[in-house]
Amino acid sequence: MRKHEYDYTIHPDNSPEKFEAVRRVLWNNGYGKGRLIVDVDGSTYQEYEVGSGEIIVLDDYDTGAVYVLSDIDLTEILGSLIWINHRKEGNVIGTT
Repeated sequence: MRKHEYDYTIHPDNSPEKFEAVRRVLWNNGYGKGRLIVDVDGSTYQEYEVGSGEIIVLDDYDTGAVYVLSDIDLTEILGSLIWINHRKEGNVIGTT
């Protein structure tokens, strides 16, 4: 998977509920649902095309977390759902 400008950890463990919460927030903010992928290990990925970039919401059983990779800043949209907000370089820029 390629690097994205923004990386948000939503929950430090797998959570179908948190995954759905992120999807609802994106839907309510005008991001139409893209391709939904369910991996053989149970991981779930939702992809959204945004201009020339993308947003990917993951409930990743290999990593053991729910997170969002994005080419656009979603800090205000995701708000209180964000557990840790990372920059592309991997530096933590805030926690809630």
